[in-house]
Amino acid sequence: MDRSPSTATPFSRVWSAPGKVFLLGEYAVLAGAPALVAAVPPRFRLSSSPFPYSIETVFHPESPAGRWCRAHGNAGSWQFSDPARGAGGFGASTAQFLLAAASEGHSDWRNLWAEYRSLHARSSGTPPSGADLVAQTLGGVVEFHPSEKPEAFQRSGSLERISIAVIQASSQPGRKTATHSHLLELAPAVLERIRSELQPLLDRALPAFARGDAPAFAASLGLYAEILARFDLEVAPARSDREAICAFPGILGAKGTGALQSDALIAVFDPARLDLPAFRAFLAARGLVVWCERLRPETGLEAEA
Repeated sequence: MDRSPSTATPFSRVWSAPGKVFLLGEYAVLAGAPALVAAVPPRFRLSSSPFPYSIETVFHPESPAGRWCRAHGNAGSWQFSDPARGAGGFGASTAQFLLAAASEGHSDWRNLWAEYRSLHARSSGTPPSGADLVAQTLGGVVEFHPSEKPEAFQRSGSLERISIAVIQASSQPGRKTATHSHLLELAPAVLERIRSELQPLLDRALPAFARGDAPAFAASLGLYAEILARFDLEVAPARSDREAICAFPGILGAKGTGALQSDALIAVFDPARLDLPAFRAFLAARGLVVWCERLRPETGLEAEA
């Protein structure tokens, strides 16, 4: 079932949007397969500013938000707040686009998705799927099916039975992969081979998540990562972290997320068995940080004031 975000109007002074993390579907979604994407805290914010910041100062002119503002205009002065402090990997660029559009009164996810895709239509290389944009607009956990008439289904209820920790990795030196540059290197024929390999797994994993089957969904994470690794789409540090996390008591399964699985990691865990303080210390020793202790439904794009 689709869900619409809170209505944003051009009279609001503050808009906010969540971050995002791919649970499953990265790469495959670029070739038309479905993806499972979760909105995560903390939130990005765009607020009206008493200082005369031009929109070019707030957003890079060649970013999706910058191009949106050039095409549509954007009156007033604004400040953008990034809770990730520029570490990357949690959807800051997409959030900027959503917030810039919201400041002009746009909040319908289908229209935003189409506009976002059109910004990349004349660019070289593979365009982004926009799955993250849909999740950040709607909030919660979204199963996104790309097509000319895309569909989005809420799967947030599954979080009552599936416990997921989100772990930041992109702040490690050299870990973050520039998604736009990376997409330029992916040929459509390669993406189609990736999709054909991953589709049978997605056909099992997405229903497992929808019914709240934690062991089955957790088992799919490592299998998904291994398939991507065969296509050289898992950096060595992500694989090392994934294997170490999977060996920790109480962890049912884990994988990296984002470009080359390098931005972050997700771990499905048994809350009755996981010693969270010990897990935090274990991750800190590896230079990792618990970004979201236990994933909960996070609201999407909304006007706050």
